[in-house]
Amino acid sequence: MAIYHLSAQVIKRSEGRSSVACASYRCGYDLTDDRLGETFSFKRKDRVTNTYLMLPPMAPDRFRDRGVLWNEVEAVEKRKDAQLAREFNVALPNELSDEENVLLAQEFCQKLVDRGMIVDLCIHNLGEEDAGHFHAQTTMRDVGPDGFGKKNRAWNSTEMIEEIRIEWQDICNAHLKKAGHDIEISHKSHEDNNIDREPQIHHYNNPVLIEKNRAIIESNNAYSKIKTQITRLKKAASKAISGFLKTKSNEEKPSSSAQIEYGGQELKNKNLRDDERPKPPTRPKPNSH
Repeated sequence: MAIYHLSAQVIKRSEGRSSVACASYRCGYDLTDDRLGETFSFKRKDRVTNTYLMLPPMAPDRFRDRGVLWNEVEAVEKRKDAQLAREFNVALPNELSDEENVLLAQEFCQKLVDRGMIVDLCIHNLGEEDAGHFHAQTTMRDVGPDGFGKKNRAWNSTEMIEEIRIEWQDICNAHLKKAGHDIEISHKSHEDNNIDREPQIHHYNNPVLIEKNRAIIESNNAYSKIKTQITRLKKAASKAISGFLKTKSNEEKPSSSAQIEYGGQELKNKNLRDDERPKPPTRPKPNSH
């Protein structure tokens, strides 16, 4: 069943991320980050079904090379907290064929290109139930024949992201209708649409794992509760032991008025000189006769 899922995130250098590494992971190709001097090679290339680099007409031809494109992004961004790129993560409807979903993803990404962005489109897991989706990694600077210009702040606005979310809704619904499906997706929440149904989960690898993930979450929650109870019991036990030892210590401590029994006499524990202390009784010597 078609569901609405579109998430957007910024790839930030401050989080230790590289636009080259992200592109390599999405497209399944080995790419070298010149700034880091590191080559990225991700093994799960079988999940990548289609890749496309989509450029606006004013972009230089050299950007048709994925490695050149993202290395130039890394080079132009000087700050250690630079925003390098934006990624859109979008679920594809099961109702459409693989070919129809490719055309759907391309039409949506063309809307981003029309705004002036370069789009690295990578489609994953086509043909797998509840798993088909695509990643669109986009540039964040204006681009011209000579390369990148200034950051386009308008692309960072909340209004722009909301506009893009609505565009995906409209384009996807148009493709579903064209294919003869009487179903629509909505960028609004179930609550806003007055739908009394729990939102569905889109899993990118295997829908069977959805229930497993839920079980793991429940197990983790149970473990967290048990861990909290154990911590409380440890604190209570530590407090009880500490109180017991304190009481025991007070009971064993000699009182200043304690008395000493010596030779049948009871004397108070005072600072007595040796010559004042009572002498033990002398035993009679045995008779040698």
